[in-house]
Amino acid sequence: MAVGNSSCRQRPAKPRSLTHHRGRQTFVRGEEKLSSVGRNDCRWAPCYRDKRVRAYTATELVSELQAAQEAHQLHRFLERFATWDLVFVDELGYLPITEHGADLLFQAFSERHERGSVIVTTNLPFQDWAQVFQTERLAVAMLDRITHRAHILEMNGESYRLKSARGQKKKQRKED
Repeated sequence: MAVGNSSCRQRPAKPRSLTHHRGRQTFVRGEEKLSSVGRNDCRWAPCYRDKRVRAYTATELVSELQAAQEAHQLHRFLERFATWDLVFVDELGYLPITEHGADLLFQAFSERHERGSVIVTTNLPFQDWAQVFQTERLAVAMLDRITHRAHILEMNGESYRLKSARGQKKKQRKED
C-alpha cells in the first residue's frame, strides 16, 4: 500500500533536525526510526514517491501475524514485512495484546531491526510498555529495537479531534 498525502489538519511541530532528516529520506533507507509518544491523532504518513509504505494499527498487525502463523505462513509474512521501505504501526498500547500476540509482534520488529524503517505511535510512556507486552523482559527487548537509532517525539497537548469537536459545539450554539 503506497501512502499518499496525509489528511491531517493539524500536525504537531517537528524538530528542525527531524524535518532535515526526513528530507533526506533516512527513514526509508532504514537508517533511522521514529517513535511518537503521546497524543497521536493523525498518522505520520511520510509521502515518499516511489517508496513502498505499509501502515497498520498494532492490533491489525498482530491479527495478521496470528493469521499467518495459523496458516503456517509466518515465515513468508515476515519476509514480506521486512521488504517494505517503511512500516508504520499506529496505536500501540491502545488495545490489549495477548502474550502470544506480543511475542509475534516482537518477532516482526526483530525481523525489521537494522533492515527497514519503522514509525510507531503510542499513548503510553515507555515505563508502561510491560502492560502491552505482558512481561518486562519482552518490553525491554522491544524498546531496545524500537529506540535504537531512533528519533523519539513526545507530543503532549490537546487532541485536534477534541479541539475540533469543541469548535463545532461552539458554532452550533452561536447558530441557535
